[in-house]
Amino acid sequence: MSKFCVALFNAIRKDQDFRIRPCCVFKSKKSIYEIDDYLKSDYMVDARKRMIDGQSIPECSVCWQKEKAGLPSLRHIYNQQFLHKKNIPDIIAKKAKTKIIQADIKIGNRCNYACAMCHPGDSSLIFNKYKANLDNKFVQEYSKKNSNFMDAKLNTNYRNTSLQMLDNVLSTTSVRSIKILGGEPLLEQEFLKRLASVPDAHKQKITLWVVTNGSIDLVNTLSKLGKYKAIVVTVSLEGTGKLQEYVRKRSSWQQIESNICKFLEFNNPRWILGVHHTMQALSLHGLLDLITWCDGLGINLSYQNLTNPDYLSLAITSPEYRRQQMDNVDVKGTNNFQGEDLNLSGDLASYCLQQDYKPELVGKFLKYCEFYESDHNLKLLEVAPELLDSFN
Repeated sequence: MSKFCVALFNAIRKDQDFRIRPCCVFKSKKSIYEIDDYLKSDYMVDARKRMIDGQSIPECSVCWQKEKAGLPSLRHIYNQQFLHKKNIPDIIAKKAKTKIIQADIKIGNRCNYACAMCHPGDSSLIFNKYKANLDNKFVQEYSKKNSNFMDAKLNTNYRNTSLQMLDNVLSTTSVRSIKILGGEPLLEQEFLKRLASVPDAHKQKITLWVVTNGSIDLVNTLSKLGKYKAIVVTVSLEGTGKLQEYVRKRSSWQQIESNICKFLEFNNPRWILGVHHTMQALSLHGLLDLITWCDGLGINLSYQNLTNPDYLSLAITSPEYRRQQMDNVDVKGTNNFQGEDLNLSGDLASYCLQQDYKPELVGKFLKYCEFYESDHNLKLLEVAPELLDSFN
């Protein structure tokens, strides 16, 4: 069964707008807000049936694009994690039962970074900047699409709702995997206390996943959570050195590298660390350096093309520029994802070239960089002169 994904049957994700979906890349055509409604809804029942029937359902287009390039998709990762196969045979797929095994919980927008590609819903620092610049066209564009983003109560309500969902998930006997996202989730002490207080017998059945920006002492924080079956840490990185510090504003490469090396040296057999990279115009020229750094430390690296906002995506770069940057990048067979053996054999360059070229967005990109750099100590000209040159 080449199209089957276990996430539609066994996973839930709570988004910043309170919706529930199977995963972070599922393009849902219906908003569902309660777990029971999600599991039993006519829409999701139909989506599962279409998938079992072998359809490449459009809601999963992000995964189909990665697989077209021969790269492991999130669908592969879920199937590997729960069924130990990337592609699931018909005989197994048709026996799939709908129950919660994996839960992704976003716990608010509190964050100590203000990354270029991020937004107020995922960063409190960006929220504060947007609040202070209501006349800026990028702020107005965002607020038009997210009319309630200035509601001060929203994140408080979201955090409380997320805590309740965490409690509900922890009390669900079928749950075997929980992923915590933010903002920066390791800043959320109340969530960490709840996770630490789970009885040991229950912890030993659960794999805990944490998506972090790497700014927090990982060893010190994770040691307080106790003996989960495993703790998988994904550090989001856009490059090394000054490039990382430019794209992820307020970050310190020295601090991040120190925290990661300390984690690796601690060598807890229950802990796994991987790096996730969002491929975008600002950072493509530094991808080889990031791959080299990860390979040097034996760190698994995963990738995802940025699609929103489109003026920061690879779409603003010419195919020639993308090919030039990918000439020396060869990840065939060298990187897997978060400890899962996915036999990476795809062509990252092909994936990089999938996005259509939209040179008409370059002007908007440059205007956004001016807004982004207005409270930044680094400039694009310092970290990516070759990108600017390519526009000429």
